[in-house]
Amino acid sequence: MKEFTVLICSMTIHLLSSKGIALGLVLLLFWLKGRQLGFQPKEWENYFLGLSQKKVLRIALGISGVSISAASFLSYIFLQKTGFHHAFIIAGLMFAGSIFWFWHRWKGEKGKAYLLKRFSEIPQTILENRSKGIRG
Repeated sequence: MKEFTVLICSMTIHLLSSKGIALGLVLLLFWLKGRQLGFQPKEWENYFLGLSQKKVLRIALGISGVSISAASFLSYIFLQKTGFHHAFIIAGLMFAGSIFWFWHRWKGEKGKAYLLKRFSEIPQTILENRSKGIRG
């Protein structure tokens, strides 16, 4: 029963940490880019107008890959510290399961196509606001 509880806790840590790490990376990247752009609204607008779909996809896949890898590593450390046998294999299975789940979601309606659809709305909104004289 103890091993089952440890396994469930590890899976929960894996799930929550992967989401938290992804969110943290997104916020960190926005903050770093903001510093680079001097936190100027006009510079942000120009950045988003010049941002390609290919780069958006690379950023999204990079964030996902790093967060899944880091979450798997945290799960491995947790399993190893609790004395769980075959911690590396179980963490590897969690990693593989996360990659499969991500791939499944990426190919679905809330994945790549949704990201690109929402991204394409950003330049459109910026240009509409500029034509109306609204500053961000």
